[in-house]
Amino acid sequence: MKNIMGLVTAFYLGLILVTAFPVESSAAKLTELVNSCNDCHGAAGASRDPEFPIIGGLSAQYTIDSFAAYKDKTRPCEQVKYPSGPRLGELSDMCKAVDKLTQEEIKQFADYYAAQPFVSAVQAFDKSLIKRGEDVHNLQCVKCHENAGSSAEDDSGILAGQWMRYMEQQFDDYAAGKRQMPAKMKQKMDKLSAEDIKALIHYYGSFQGLAVQ
Repeated sequence: MKNIMGLVTAFYLGLILVTAFPVESSAAKLTELVNSCNDCHGAAGASRDPEFPIIGGLSAQYTIDSFAAYKDKTRPCEQVKYPSGPRLGELSDMCKAVDKLTQEEIKQFADYYAAQPFVSAVQAFDKSLIKRGEDVHNLQCVKCHENAGSSAEDDSGILAGQWMRYMEQQFDDYAAGKRQMPAKMKQKMDKLSAEDIKALIHYYGSFQGLAVQ
């Protein structure tokens, strides 16, 4: 009887050890990934560099979709230098960053940043463009970017308070065909003039002191 109980105990002990190590390994991998991403996107995704988007607070689905676009190369992967951290000055890009990640790792990463607050950028903007930008937003963008582009729940990113320099680059990529967009978005984008786009960017950039959880 003692032998049977010993075997049962050993079995359950082994089961606990087997299941514990993958969890620990997974947590360590997430920490490593987050630390690497924070070197460009700031602590908890609150980027303080206008070249790198604020990613804290974005919906998990939006991040998952973005990573899928990087993996299949339908979203451009511009080479950039790490602005901080142990890889300071090294070149990398988002395609390299996500290439070897599993779907489970991507989900964990997306869930982590979705749980962080979106901390808006503090930046200069042209007040004279805000009204026009608001009108363009309400006419062309509000259906997918609710609450002045501040809602994470629409899974379309957060525009209100995002870095203007980053948004300018994304609009340039859309215009050049480097970054794909849904057909409905393209129909609306085709209606916008260069001045409309500039006004939109300054309108979104005017949202400061914004914290979306």
